[in-house]
Amino acid sequence: MLKIGAGEVNATPVLGKEIPGYFNVRNATGVLSDLYAKAIVIDDGKTVAAIAALDSLGGSFEMVKRARKLASEKTGIPEENILVHFTHSHTAAPVDLELYGTKADAECTEFSCMKIADAVSIAFNNRKEALIGSARTYEDGISFNRRFYMKNGTVKMNPPFASPDIVKNEGPKDTAVEVLRIDSAETGEPIAVVTNFSCHLDCVGGKEYCGDYPSEMAKVIKRELGADVVSLFLNGCCGDINHLDFTKPKYIKPGHWRKMGRILAYDVLSAREKAEAVTIDSFEASYKYMKIDRRDVTSDELDWAKKKLADKDTTHMDATYANDIIGLCGKAREPHNIPMQCIKIGGTAIVSVPGEVFTQIGLDIKSISPLEHTMTVELGNGNIGYVASELAHKNRLEAPSFEMTTTAYETRISSYVDAVPETAKLFVDTAKSLLS
Repeated sequence: MLKIGAGEVNATPVLGKEIPGYFNVRNATGVLSDLYAKAIVIDDGKTVAAIAALDSLGGSFEMVKRARKLASEKTGIPEENILVHFTHSHTAAPVDLELYGTKADAECTEFSCMKIADAVSIAFNNRKEALIGSARTYEDGISFNRRFYMKNGTVKMNPPFASPDIVKNEGPKDTAVEVLRIDSAETGEPIAVVTNFSCHLDCVGGKEYCGDYPSEMAKVIKRELGADVVSLFLNGCCGDINHLDFTKPKYIKPGHWRKMGRILAYDVLSAREKAEAVTIDSFEASYKYMKIDRRDVTSDELDWAKKKLADKDTTHMDATYANDIIGLCGKAREPHNIPMQCIKIGGTAIVSVPGEVFTQIGLDIKSISPLEHTMTVELGNGNIGYVASELAHKNRLEAPSFEMTTTAYETRISSYVDAVPETAKLFVDTAKSLLS
């Protein structure tokens, strides 16, 4: 019988740290909800593995390796058996990736790594014989694809609300809510609930730390199941998904993150109750490195950058991208070398992919999975920027000019976004190999 433990620690840093996620500087002035590092540890007597999640916009593979090393030193779990996920909260602390002008913060990075290790250590020490149940429900009303074909022939991200120029969405969304129920075999009491849903954690804004909608979801789950129950949220492939329906007039009110959290919490609680918790004797963990080539700057992109930097009226965003493009020219860049990880527990597979990954890629991975339940987890073990679908890259490449591609920055080349279009297929092929 599997032994599973769960743990969580407060990972909220001091105020004044820069909050990454936008193109403007935001230094933290308060706390709307605490940030956490959470983990579960799985042990079948032969193999031990951990799944950890940090409330963070995302960190590098180097940061993941540091967190794994610290966690392994505390527990003896092999470093390669520790999956580290970043929830992608846009109201969390800075770590080691510089993004849209936000500077890396070595102090916060080390602090966060220690908190991840602490959460894994607590989970390891809490191991007990456990029953496992898998379930799936669907939530169709709180997440939306944010990329649209427009009447002028462009693909635009986050267009004006209810714009008459919207034609249709470029891609799909994933409405599945996958739930893993973990209960004590001895008492039947809940130990943890693992949830996988695909939507950006960007419902809050402002200058206060917040774990976004999963923090409200955890609050409700604890109220219903017990204060010691760990609600581990694993964000799905949501690079092109957020909480805004741009086909309608603007309707979002302050505190929307709480509303989303409550809706998801009751979806999860209902699914959990329907899942049959059973004995499972073993699990599987697999791991494979991927070599991901980087895009080169084209002549059109370079011409655009020079033009923008020569224009005194250029926006801050365009100037940021233009400087990035100039900086990439002639710069030797090694391919990304980063792993995909798969952990199979009973009828559920957890597949991690590095980066902000478009939903279509996650759906493609699910479609080739032999298991009944598959969780696709973006920002797993690092962040290589946006990884767009083949369709999104096709639309970028077929645009009459680079200028027409700048309305959607997920495919726009920069120091953050440079994975080649073939990365989408590489992810699906690698997942197929790990799942087989």
